[in-house]
Amino acid sequence: MRDFAALDENNVVLNVIATDDKDIEWCEAFDPSVHKWVFSASENTAKSACIGDTYDESNEVFIRPKPFPSWVLNSDWKWVAPVSPPDDSNEKSYVWNEETGEWRQLSDDEADGNTLIPEFLLIRKFPTS
Repeated sequence: MRDFAALDENNVVLNVIATDDKDIEWCEAFDPSVHKWVFSASENTAKSACIGDTYDESNEVFIRPKPFPSWVLNSDWKWVAPVSPPDDSNEKSYVWNEETGEWRQLSDDEADGNTLIPEFLLIRKFPTS
């Protein structure tokens, strides 16, 4: 069995299924809303599909939805902030604030999940030693 991604006419992933190669023809005939099916390699993140990803046909990779307007796609097909997250030696949690264009350190209550935070993308930094 292998994973296959169902794409719409804009190469956006509609679904991901595990099936035998021979059964993909049946899938193509069964669902006319699917524009095409492509192989999704689960062992390689850039080649592993998730619903909502966009398939870049020329590079044969799946690109996750852009989390913020200011972020850019790097050479590993991952979205990165225009400013690197702080590199702390202590365990600290940060969120990206798109309005200010900065990483904001969370309070203890926010980091523990006791307080709702306006930003939704959480990056945890753990000590290296």
